[in-house]
Amino acid sequence: GVTTSTDFPTTAGAYSTVNQGGGGDAFLAKLTPAGSGLVYSTLLGGSGFDAATSVSVDASGSALLGGVTSSSNFPTTPGAFSDTFKGADGNAFIARFDPTGSTLTYSTFFGGSTYEAYAVAAMASDGKILLSGLTYSSNLPTTPGAYQRTYAGGGDVFLALFDTTITTLIYGTYLGTSAFDSGTGT
Repeated sequence: GVTTSTDFPTTAGAYSTVNQGGGGDAFLAKLTPAGSGLVYSTLLGGSGFDAATSVSVDASGSALLGGVTSSSNFPTTPGAFSDTFKGADGNAFIARFDPTGSTLTYSTFFGGSTYEAYAVAAMASDGKILLSGLTYSSNLPTTPGAYQRTYAGGGDVFLALFDTTITTLIYGTYLGTSAFDSGTGT
């Protein structure tokens, strides 16, 4: 989710225990099976607005977040697909945490020069990472042979598939018309 609180409960050893401000930070919390306590809780963000809009967990317990950020200093990892914020108003992000919530194993920006929203990330059965959402950017990363390589206008769906380490874009495409189109799941 997202929080503006400076005293959201976080846990010892969490990746980040300090809200970076800017209108809110994304957060990830894992509860005990009975829901009576926190296994871990961490914040994730930069100096702008950061919101996690999806979470999925793989068999090892690693958590994958999809979301949107307006932070040019949003934390990314070495070798990530993109460590550069490109959006005037925001880009999508993908972030993956280890099973303890203490290590950000992979994190990348995804987007163009205008704005992305409603980003949802999921892990495919082969470990690849899927990302979908809404874009207003005419220069979103697409791949040769993609279904639709140009922005149609009015807001288009974007679909992207990354390798397991979120370093390589396997495919990226728009899906839209001149009217408003939005992706809300993977």
